[in-house]
Amino acid sequence: MADRMRFEKILEPGRIGRVRTKNRIVKTCGGAEDVAGRNRAFLEAIARGGAGLIIWGDVAVEYPRGVTIPITHRHLEDDQNIPVFAKIAEAVHRHDCPIFMQLFHAGPQAFLPSGQQTISSSSLTESEVSERTASMIPKELTVPEIEDLVDKFASTAERARRAGFDGVEVNGARMHLINSFLSRAWNKRNDKYGCATLENRSRFLVEIIREIKRRLGKDFPVTTLINGIELRIEKGITVEEAQGFAAILQAAGVDAIHVRAFGYHGFQSVDASPRGIYYSEITKPLPKELDWSQRGKGAMAPLAAAVKKIVSIPVITVGGLDPVVGEKILEEAQADFIGICKGLMADPEIASKIATGRVDQIACCPDCGDCSRALLSMVRAPEFVPIRCRVNAALGSDRNYEILPAQKKKFVLIVGGGPAGMEAARVSAIRGHNVMLYEKENRLGGLLPWVAMIKGLNTDSDAMMLADYLKNQIAGRGVHIRLGKEFHLSAIREINPDAIILATGGVPTTPAIPGIDRNNVIRMDDLYRKMKDDLELIEPGIMRGMSRYWESIGKNVLILGGTIEGSGLAEFLVERCRDVTLVAENTIWGDEPLLRSPSMEKVTRIAESRFEEITDKGLIITSKEGKRRLIEADTIITATSPRLNTELFKAVEGKVPEAYLIGSDDKEPGNIMNAIGNGYRIAKAI
Repeated sequence: MADRMRFEKILEPGRIGRVRTKNRIVKTCGGAEDVAGRNRAFLEAIARGGAGLIIWGDVAVEYPRGVTIPITHRHLEDDQNIPVFAKIAEAVHRHDCPIFMQLFHAGPQAFLPSGQQTISSSSLTESEVSERTASMIPKELTVPEIEDLVDKFASTAERARRAGFDGVEVNGARMHLINSFLSRAWNKRNDKYGCATLENRSRFLVEIIREIKRRLGKDFPVTTLINGIELRIEKGITVEEAQGFAAILQAAGVDAIHVRAFGYHGFQSVDASPRGIYYSEITKPLPKELDWSQRGKGAMAPLAAAVKKIVSIPVITVGGLDPVVGEKILEEAQADFIGICKGLMADPEIASKIATGRVDQIACCPDCGDCSRALLSMVRAPEFVPIRCRVNAALGSDRNYEILPAQKKKFVLIVGGGPAGMEAARVSAIRGHNVMLYEKENRLGGLLPWVAMIKGLNTDSDAMMLADYLKNQIAGRGVHIRLGKEFHLSAIREINPDAIILATGGVPTTPAIPGIDRNNVIRMDDLYRKMKDDLELIEPGIMRGMSRYWESIGKNVLILGGTIEGSGLAEFLVERCRDVTLVAENTIWGDEPLLRSPSMEKVTRIAESRFEEITDKGLIITSKEGKRRLIEADTIITATSPRLNTELFKAVEGKVPEAYLIGSDDKEPGNIMNAIGNGYRIAKAI
């Protein structure tokens, strides 16, 4: 990120209606945030970090029919939740930051209990439900039901103001209820809310805006979120139609328009992860209506620019934005406000860091999808699952986002320079401890260079960006780093630490299968060991290109283990023209229908199987149905879950006043997010 930019435009004060913002950074709605203390602390951290405006939601106007996640508490159809929501507004206001509540109705996207039916502008056929990824065949709303929903939106807006919110945003985007009226792909009606004209299609949304303004006054800020385009669907919203809607909405009294894209058939995540769309194989050719010059960042800016040509009210753009791309968009007058969601999950202090010249200290969102996995896991979950972040361990776990000074300064020794060890060093140093870190290799990062080679640079998981961030953090905070220095127990006597944190990672395991020692079997750690020396000399991106010619791996590859490492390697090899089968004794990581990548779709996936024997022809398994079969393969790679390295911990225990083993409570030792989270929590406790 360009640390010498002045960011004059993005730091310029702004205004939406009567609400003044200290800058042009807007925290846009992230979905599935809870309403309890953890979320309140997160929103307060963003406000304390200097954001200009927070838009929080999605708050449903009725329950359960209006929510996407059945277990959510984010609904305000009556007065019961007003005190809880008021605490959120109060926390944000403590830091001179306004907050809007996003109002929405899930409509055809709701996941309802058995026996209930979703609603939409029109009913759909079975094939239309499948094409639009609706949850079920929805019921077509009657005119009295539409009028009742207008009342529900306006009543919820009244409650939002009573809870202390400074304005509301009406969500008419994605595939939610209001968009089912705006889009001809959904709207098949022939009445005054029907698909014949833009005025008819927008009538429901216009009536909501006007009723809110009638009840709360013309000066109460109301913004709206719309799809600037719908991709890969017949009769989807076009850019020209979005411009027409924008003119109608401005005339209805809306104070700002928030524009994004939505799509189908591989484009469902274009608004949340345009970088992922850029690198996906199934999204080619990329739509010309979006800007792909920044590899997905700012892709939706042209939609905001198109709307801005039509209206005089402020326009908000979104889409994987960072301050550098945001400043450029503002300089080119494509939008008036820069919406950032996942970036502020990764680092709530983005605004204050660019304002004080600390751009190099921003923890950038790697667009890894860990937060989305938590979100989607809640669709059928029996209880709330906190959203978590690979980079920001406080998200979803802390009720206080501040890393406070330790009451007693200590000498903390950390063994292991991977992400867990570096995060533990960063937090320990911030707290004022004297920190020394041992790393037996000649570089920091642990397995991150290997992950970068497997996943790719600047794709959905830029591991080296994370490695560089953590390196810069600990180097700038006075951590004593000993590279190429393997830890021995004698070091404890030499330096006499008060606390030791072991972050040495997991120990590879090999499944006990007859034939596991055959020549056609390769262990994952042996693969890494072969690449390790090269990765110290050659950038992961170059190694990724060179790896296309791996001669040690055959055409037909079988991977043993449904771990995150196994799934990542499977995707990597599929992209290198290998035929890959992934076999697991339990589940396969990343194989959930809503999360499965385009590359994973090309992998043959066999879960819940028993490994019987490896032969020179492949692997014999017994399926969960009890059928015995041979899976042929030229090369078999073991990628089973590593075990925790407890031997060193047992050796140091009792020799240091405080000893900690990262991963002792971790069910997924190879998970980067869990590793960083454990490093963070242990360091905060010392």
